[in-house]
Amino acid sequence: MDVSQILPNLFVGSYPGRPEDIDQLRQEFGITAVLNVQTDDDMAIWDLDWDGLESHYRQAGVEVRRVPARLSVSLMDRCLGKTSGPSPGRPYSFQSRMIQ
Repeated sequence: MDVSQILPNLFVGSYPGRPEDIDQLRQEFGITAVLNVQTDDDMAIWDLDWDGLESHYRQAGVEVRRVPARLSVSLMDRCLGKTSGPSPGRPYSFQSRMIQ
C-alpha cells in the first residue's frame, strides 16, 4: 500500500485492501477518515470484501465513506490504451486525516 502526504492533513494512496492496511493508516499516519472512490467494478477487479473492510474501519475508529468515482480503473486503463489491466496496488482512493 502506498501513502503520500500532500497537505498537512491530507493523504492520498492506493486502496487499503486488508485489515492490516487500515491498522497501518490509523497507527502510523494517524488517519481518522477515509474516502474510498472505487467503483463496484474496481472492487471486483481487486477482489475486495467491502463489508469486511468497512467493519474493520469502524472497529479501528476510522470514519469511512465510499463514493464511487464515475471513471473506474478498468475504464481508465482502456482510455489510456493499457491492455494488461491495472497494476496491483494502484487503484485510485484517497485517505484524509480529519482536522480536529
